[in-house]
This record gives sequence, C-alpha cells and structure tokens, in this order.
Amino acid sequence: MSFGIVTASVAPVREERSKRSGLVTQLLFGELFEEEEWRDGWVRVRTGDGCAGWLEGSAACEVDDAYASDYRECRREVVREVFGLVRREGDWAVRTVPVGSVLPCYDAACGRFRMGGDFYALVSGCGEDDGEDARATLTRGAFLYHNTPCVWGGRSLQGIDSPGLV
Repeated sequence: MSFGIVTASVAPVREERSKRSGLVTQLLFGELFEEEEWRDGWVRVRTGDGCAGWLEGSAACEVDDAYASDYRECRREVVREVFGLVRREGDWAVRTVPVGSVLPCYDAACGRFRMGGDFYALVSGCGEDDGEDARATLTRGAFLYHNTPCVWGGRSLQGIDSPGLV
C-alpha cells in the first residue's frame, strides 16, 4: 500500500481527473491518505474517512510505509486559529494553512514537525492550550465557521458542508 501527505494548504479531491470535475471532499495540509493509482499528474486517493477521488499530484508528496506508521503513532498538533503559518526548513517562504490542518510528528519544545523527509517550523497558529474543557474547545472551533458558505465536500473556511464541520 502506498501513502501520501498533503503539502498544499487545501487540496480538493475530485470525482474525475479534472479541475472542473465535482468536488468529493477537501484534504487539509498535513493529512495522510492512501494512494491507489497515479495517472496524468493526478493521484487517486482514499482519505482517512473513506472518501475516494482524484487529487492533483502537485498538492501532495509520497511517503513510505515507515513514515505512515510513524504518522499514526506520533504526536500531531492541529491548527486551532483561523489560519496558521508554517515554513519548510531551508525555505524562507511562509505558507498559510487553515484551521484544522495537521502538523504531524510535532515537537512542541522546538515548534518543529516532519512531513515525509522534510522538516517544517510552526511560525504561528496553534494558540495556547489553556486547559479549557472539551465542550468549550468544540464550541469555540465551531464558531470559527460562522457565516462560512456551504460548499459540497468543503472542509475549510472557504466553504464547508455539515460532515466537514463534524
């Protein structure tokens, strides 16, 4: 089985290999997926919640089985602010990633995480863990999406559907 990880801020998963094809779902930065097939610069993926569709290959990178196993076992931080800022080490460009993005194999002591063979630094966006209870955390997170347009398959502040919110 082959795996990949999303390196784009938001990556649309489509019904067919075309930017004009219908949206199945969206994957956010740092999400792991199973690769089923590569064709013409697109990869057929199966997401963690069982959705299948086509993702542009430029929105992700392949990872090996050992990394996929580490990903499932290691500490993952999630962006809790409206957006977070991350930077790949060796590259000064800062990337904006949306709320809900995953920072796999996160080391809180130095603010670094690993995606495949690359290391990234968290510039901002995770907020402080102030010890609030789960209900307050969920409520605060849900209110981030207030007035967000309804988009079939959406999982970001650009548009969301009800399963994306859940």
